Amino acid sequence: MHRLSQKTFLYSLAALLVLTSCAQSPEIDERQESVEDERQGSVEIEVPPYARYLKGFTICLDPGHGGQGHIPDYKRGPTGLREAEVNLQVALYLREMLQVAGATVIMTRVDDSYVSLPRRSQIANENHADFFISLHHNAIENKPGTNYTSTWYHGDADESRPSLDLARYIQQGVADALRLPASPATGLYSDKLVAASGFGVLRLTHCPAVVCEASFYSNPAEEARLKSAAYLKREASGYFLGLARYVAAGFPKGTLIKPPPDAVIDTKTPRLQIQVSDGLHARGAWMLKRQQVFTDSIRVKIDGVRVPFHYRRDKDL
Repeated sequence: MHRLSQKTFLYSLAALLVLTSCAQSPEIDERQESVEDERQGSVEIEVPPYARYLKGFTICLDPGHGGQGHIPDYKRGPTGLREAEVNLQVALYLREMLQVAGATVIMTRVDDSYVSLPRRSQIANENHADFFISLHHNAIENKPGTNYTSTWYHGDADESRPSLDLARYIQQGVADALRLPASPATGLYSDKLVAASGFGVLRLTHCPAVVCEASFYSNPAEEARLKSAAYLKREASGYFLGLARYVAAGFPKGTLIKPPPDAVIDTKTPRLQIQVSDGLHARGAWMLKRQQVFTDSIRVKIDGVRVPFHYRRDKDL
C-alpha cells in the first residue's frame, strides 16, 4: 500500500530570462548623472486600491550585509556611505508601507548587526514567509558611471518559476521608481551567472525569493542621492508597488479533493481529483464567474514526477 503525500502542483507562470549582484556588472550604457534632478524630490505615494490584497501575506525583508562597518572600505561608496546602512533604511521604510497595507513583515535584521546567509533564509522559513526580498545596492570598480537596477532569482527559469515571476514585478517597480538613465536588456538575472550553485540566501529559502540591487552606490551621483531620506522612500515605494501588483495578480493553485491528503492507497494507479483555482475568485467580482486559467499551463506532479491528467473546465477539476 502507498500513503499519498500531497505535493505542490505547479502552474506555469510567464517567464522571462533574468541578471546582477553586489559586485558583478555586464556592459551597460554609462551616462554621467547629476545629483540635482527630479529624483531628489519628496515622495508621498498614494496607496493604490489593489494594495489591499497584501493583507494576510507574510513578507520577509532582508536588508543585505550589516555588522561589518569595522572593515576598512567594505561595501562603501566614494565618500564612505555604507551599503548596509542604506539597505536597512530602505527596508524599514518598506516595512512601514507594507504594514499599513495589512501585511505581516518579518525582518532578518533591524540594526547594524551581522546575520549569516543561512540564518537569513532560516528566519524566512521559520516564519513561513510567503515571499522573501533581499534588498541590496551594487558596486563595480573603475566604472563610476555604471548605474542601473537589477533583480536576481535562483537557478534556471524552470527551477524558479514563482521567484522569476516575483522578480519581474520587483524589477519593474524599483526601476520605475528610481528612473535611472541606464537600462539593461532585461534587468532580470539568474544567480547562476555569478556562482555555480547560485546565491545561498536564495537557494536555501523555501518561498519565492529574490535579491534586488536597486542602484550602484559606487556611482558618485547615486551615492549622493542615497543619502537623501526622500530618495530612499522613493526606492521603498518601488518595492511596495511591485509587491502590491504581484499579489493583486493572484496565485493559481491546485487543492487535492479526493482522496484526502493522508489517505492510505491500495493501488499503484490511484485516481486523484484536484480543484483548480486561478486565485482570484474569492474576490467576488461578477467577471470571475469564469476561471481565468490557461489549460495548457497546468502541471500536475506527484513526488516530483509529472503525471497525465484531464482538465474539466466546467467543474474546475
